Amino acid sequence: MSLSKQEDRTRRWWRRHSFRIGLVVILFFSASIRLYQISGFSGNYDEGAHLMVAWLLSEGYSLYTEVGTNQLPFLYQPTAWLFAVAEPSSVLARWLEIGYALLGLIAVAGIARLLWRPSVGLIAALFLSLELYYFRGSRIFGGSVASVAVGTLAVLGALYYQKTGSRKLLFLTGVIFSFSLFIKPLSLFAGFLLLSSVIAHRWQEISVSDVERPLRFRSFPWRVLLTDFLY
Repeated sequence: MSLSKQEDRTRRWWRRHSFRIGLVVILFFSASIRLYQISGFSGNYDEGAHLMVAWLLSEGYSLYTEVGTNQLPFLYQPTAWLFAVAEPSSVLARWLEIGYALLGLIAVAGIARLLWRPSVGLIAALFLSLELYYFRGSRIFGGSVASVAVGTLAVLGALYYQKTGSRKLLFLTGVIFSFSLFIKPLSLFAGFLLLSSVIAHRWQEISVSDVERPLRFRSFPWRVLLTDFLY
C-alpha cells in the first residue's frame, strides 16, 4: 500500500513539474548549440555597424546627434550598458542576443501551453529553437530575433491578462511590447493580438442569454475597455 502511495505521489510530482523540467532541458540544449564557436566570424556586415554604434554609446556619445544611425535606440542601448561594465566584444553582444532567443522560446512554450497543453508547448519551443532563421539570427548581434522574442513575450502577457484580468499585468505587457518595437518594429502585427485579448477579456465578462445576444453591443463595457487601452 505504501509503495502504491509513493508511486502515485511520484506521478503527481512529475505531472506538476514535467513541463518545467522539459523546458529547462530544451533551453540548455538551445543555448549549447548557439554557444558553439560563438566567437567565430559571422560575415554579417550589419553586425559590425551595430557593434560600433553600441561601443560609441558606451563611451558616452549621444545617439542620433553624435552617432548617426537609422535604427531604434533599444537595439543598441542594452548592449551599450554591457559594454560599459565589461570589455566590449562581439561575443558579449551575441550572448545578449542568445538570451533574447531563449526568452522567446520560453514565451512560445508558454503560449502553446496556455492555448493547448504542456506537451505542445515543449514541441513548439524545440521546433522554434531549431528553425534556421531563428538559429542564425540568435548568433549575431542583429536585433531581429530580440525584437520578435520580446514581442512574443508581450503576446504571452496579453493572453494571461485575458485569463486573469490583472491591469498590472496589462501595463507590464504594454511596456514589454513597447520595448520590442523600440528594438525593431518587427512585432508590430502583435499589437492586434494584444488588442484582441483586451476586447476578448471584456467580452467574456458579459453574461447574456441567446435571446439577449443582439443587445451585446449596448451592454459592452466601453468605458472599462477604454481604460484598459490607456493602460
